[in-house]
Amino acid sequence: MVEILIRFRAHMIAITADIEKAYHQVQLHEEDRDFVRFFWIKNVKDAESDMEVYRFKVIPFGANSSSFILLSVIKNHLSCETSEVAKDMDVNIYVDNLLAGCNTTEEALTYYKEANFIFQKSGLKLKSWSSNNQHLNSCSASDGVNDGSAQNKILGLQWSRARDVIALPELKTSSFSLTVITKRNVLRGISTVYDPLGFLSPLTIPAKILIQDVWKLKLQWDDPLPIDLQDR
Repeated sequence: MVEILIRFRAHMIAITADIEKAYHQVQLHEEDRDFVRFFWIKNVKDAESDMEVYRFKVIPFGANSSSFILLSVIKNHLSCETSEVAKDMDVNIYVDNLLAGCNTTEEALTYYKEANFIFQKSGLKLKSWSSNNQHLNSCSASDGVNDGSAQNKILGLQWSRARDVIALPELKTSSFSLTVITKRNVLRGISTVYDPLGFLSPLTIPAKILIQDVWKLKLQWDDPLPIDLQDR
């Protein structure tokens, strides 16, 4: 993930895109569908209705193996291509997110067209294209696949494509600013921090050490913490 982000910032033109409905584009073999059964109420208007058993025909979003299966399928298709764009996408895709870059507008437009062509051949579609290059944004907008938002999420970070600036996500400190601090509040506050690249480690590691010390006291979830731990 760190390598993808570094490569993303190593070009004059940054490019991002997502695979449309990625998980649901990968079908499961008939003999594998019994392993992803689920219950569904027979009559949604009757709370006492019997349950029916269904099976997923595609890889379900949220299963532990889904991301691995999806990435394996993508890499298998890319391995059949010999172009430089395919090789670049192979190392710059994280699950269903593409982070790439080029140094000139001509290269960026060529990358955009070839990437779309490669994925269409495999039955997948790239959407939500975004770039700090206006020519590429205009091209993807005319094709109806542009992400018009001012802020884009990339691997847990915020990217402002207009200013071409990456920022850490805003920390939610509400759990730490309550009148009564409990074990539940501290754990909730730590869990709200999403920092896959570890940029916030100087802040989150002391908080994790704090929760370890709280556990040692064997407090209940909603017991107020001792004053010294509240100060920390």
